[in-house]
Amino acid sequence: WLVSRTLRRAGRILTDSYASAGDLRARLRAPAERLRVVYLAADPRCRPLRDEERLEAARRRYALPAEFILYLGGFDQRKNVAGLIRAYAALRRRRPDAPALILAGRLPERDSAFFPHPARVAGEAGVSEWVHFAGWVPEEDKPALYSLATIFAFPSLYEGFGLPLLEAMACGAPVIAGRGSSTGEIVGPAGVLVEPSSDEELAAALDALLDDEAERARLAAAGLARAAQFQWAEAARLTREAYLEAMYS
Repeated sequence: WLVSRTLRRAGRILTDSYASAGDLRARLRAPAERLRVVYLAADPRCRPLRDEERLEAARRRYALPAEFILYLGGFDQRKNVAGLIRAYAALRRRRPDAPALILAGRLPERDSAFFPHPARVAGEAGVSEWVHFAGWVPEEDKPALYSLATIFAFPSLYEGFGLPLLEAMACGAPVIAGRGSSTGEIVGPAGVLVEPSSDEELAAALDALLDDEAERARLAAAGLARAAQFQWAEAARLTREAYLEAMYS
């Protein structure tokens, strides 16, 4: 109610994806002529990390194996971490030698419908032995985790932007993301998009990408090029323009 009321009074409305702009129009009847899309960008520290000492330090700090599938983000229901864990269980049934699944981020304080605790989900799926929890990761350590990951999996059901996807691509991690909302808009052709509600489709995508080192290398290169298109200088320019429009129109 508060956001809807504010939208009616705003001179300009800034949002960070065309998908979000569409939702604002459809859900809250935001006037299209006042909407401005300003993309975010990755932290400048997000780049492929080649420093072996820093990489090895991150491996030790977070107990990372030689190969792993990484998720980094929140654990609310829309992030679909439970779906990722179920897909990982299906993957292990296909290939028992699948690399570990590393879940990075601050875990929920308690298990609930809105915050399903991944430890419970992993136990129910029978994969607790291979699902590891890295905990909260400070910004300075994220490039190492992204750079070391064999695959970055982010099967979110809904994103307004999806900054971890951009960070992972900027670090050269091959990306698998949930199709829908803003993710396709941000990832473009630089990642594998799957139906996030289909555990089998996600499992098949993980399986195929683990089998194809050349495709992982292609996606890594494509992700670097894609992430370079999102720049904070451009975000600042468009934000300034929107403020000037609001002031003088």
